[in-house]
Amino acid sequence: MVAFHYTAKYSNDHRAELQSMEPDKAVADYDADKALDHQASKEVTTWRRLPRAVRIGHLVAVGMMITSNLAFMLLGDFCFVPFSVEDSIDVKLNGKVGNIVKVPLGDIMLSVFFAACFYVFVFTRYRKRRISKFLQRASFVGERESRLFDNL
Repeated sequence: MVAFHYTAKYSNDHRAELQSMEPDKAVADYDADKALDHQASKEVTTWRRLPRAVRIGHLVAVGMMITSNLAFMLLGDFCFVPFSVEDSIDVKLNGKVGNIVKVPLGDIMLSVFFAACFYVFVFTRYRKRRISKFLQRASFVGERESRLFDNL
């Protein structure tokens, strides 16, 4: 909080000097790259442009997340052994931390939750690949168009 106060005070006291400075080219290039990545991400992940299997995967993963989280909240006593900070792992869980999960509902709901997390991981990698392909195509089209306009 103190650092924020002094940073704000300095920027107010030296406003004219800071505004007269030329923008940093590296920062401007970084911002332009991020804006291009954001635009590509919006283009690639638009719901209508996603393949049907990916859309179904999204819906299934959301359903799995909701189901597992509701089970954890509403059926927590059936999923996990009640445990508090004062309890001993050796006494209450027979010395194994993994024994906090009850069989079968706890194991099933944890598996459902981690399967949904795995889908999110796979989709993130898929999204990155599609964005890079989109940007490669966009740069190729941009180069081709610029060559066409250079010849005019």
